[in-house]
Amino acid sequence: FIDNTAEKVKEASYFYDFYIDGDYEVTDSLITLNTYIRKAKNAKVIMEKTFKGNDILDLIDDATVFITQSLDSDEFNNPSYLDLPIKEITSSNLKALEYFRYGDYENAVKEDSTFALAYLFDGRRNVIYSRSKTQEQSLADKAYEYRQRMPLQRQSEALVLRYLAYDKFEEAEKLVKIQLEVDPTSDIYNNTLKNIYGRTKNLKAYTQMAMDAWDNQKDRESGLSMIEAGLIQEEYDAVINQIDAFSLLQPNDDVLFAFKLMPELLKGDIEAARETHERIKLLYPDLQNKTRVYDSVLAYLEENPAEGEDLQKFEGEYRSESSEQTFTFWPKGNTVLKYTSGQRIRVLIRAGDHRLVSGHPLIEATQNYDFLWDDKGQYYGVKFDQIQADVTDTFWYWKQDETIKKAESLLQQRQLD
Repeated sequence: FIDNTAEKVKEASYFYDFYIDGDYEVTDSLITLNTYIRKAKNAKVIMEKTFKGNDILDLIDDATVFITQSLDSDEFNNPSYLDLPIKEITSSNLKALEYFRYGDYENAVKEDSTFALAYLFDGRRNVIYSRSKTQEQSLADKAYEYRQRMPLQRQSEALVLRYLAYDKFEEAEKLVKIQLEVDPTSDIYNNTLKNIYGRTKNLKAYTQMAMDAWDNQKDRESGLSMIEAGLIQEEYDAVINQIDAFSLLQPNDDVLFAFKLMPELLKGDIEAARETHERIKLLYPDLQNKTRVYDSVLAYLEENPAEGEDLQKFEGEYRSESSEQTFTFWPKGNTVLKYTSGQRIRVLIRAGDHRLVSGHPLIEATQNYDFLWDDKGQYYGVKFDQIQADVTDTFWYWKQDETIKKAESLLQQRQLD
C-alpha cells in the first residue's frame, strides 16, 4: 500500500490526471467512509463525499458510483462492462473477502465454496508459477463452474484459464484477441497473450503487441512493456530517447532515469551505464543487495564487450526442482532471452563467462543465474538467485533433454514401465 501523499502524487502523476483515496472510522456499529478525488500533480481535493452505514460492502458500492459519476473520462462514462455490486460478483462473506484481499485464495474458498473470483485468481497464479498441472485444471474447472457469479469480462477469463489449463493454446489465443477488441487496455488479456507468444517464441507478435499497447494508452504497465520490447528488438537508442522524453515532463524524477541502465549496457556504452548505476546506488542505498549484481555486469563488460559471442551455450530448457516451472533460454543478438513458463520474456545480460543477470532494482527483484557445467563443459543446471532488498532466495533448475521429457510424458500417461 502507498500510505503517504508524496508517494501517491509521485506514482499517479506520471500518467494520470487524478487519483482516489480515502479514510474511514467505525463508531459502535456505524461506519463512516470518506472518499476523495484528488489532482495527481498536487493532491488537491477536487471532489469529496462521505458515506455512512452499517454494511461496508454497500458503502464501497456507493463510493464507486460517486467516483464513476464524478470523473469526466471515457473509461468511466463509456464503461466496457457492468458496474455490479460487490456481493453479487465476489462474496457476501467478509472473512472470505478478507482472505481474498490478501491473496489467500485457498482459505477464501473454504469460507465460501462458490467464490468464483477466488478460484479464478488462484488458477491464474498457478499458471504463473507452474505449481501443479492437476491443480491448475481443478481450479480452472471450479472458476468455470461458478462463472455466473463473476462480471461478464471475468467470465471470459475463466474460459481462457480453462483453455490454458488443458493446453488448448490456439483456442485461448483466439478468445483473448476477441476480448482485446472490446478492452484493448486489459492487463490480464495482454499478459495472457504475451504468455502465449512467449511460449512459442513469437517475438514479432510479442513485441508488436507491446508497442501497440503503448501507442493505445501510455501508463506504467504499457511503458514497462514498451521498454522490454525495445530491448528484445535491440532498439536501445529508441528506448533511451523515450525515457529521456518522459523525464523532461518530470524534472524532479528519481526513477525514470534508472530504466536507461539496461539499454546502455547492451549498446556497449559502459561509461553512461556506470554513471546511471552509480546514481541509482547513491539515491537508493537501501537497495544495495539488489543493485550489486550490476557491479558484476559492469566489471565483466568492461573486459568483455556485449557482442553476442559464445551465447549459444546458454540455450536450453531448465525445470525447477520444486515445481513444474521451466526456464527456456535462447540467444538473440548480443544478449540472451529467457521465457518463464506462464509468465513473460526477459532480457538477460552477461555478468561472467557462465553467469547472466536481469531485473530492474527499483521496481522488482534482481535475478542472478549461475550455470553449472560438467567435465565436458556442458551445462546441466542453473543456480537461480531471486534478490530482494533484504533477502536472497536461491532455487535450482535442471536441464531437460528429450529423454527426460519423454519419460515425464509417459509418467503422466501412467505408462510406468
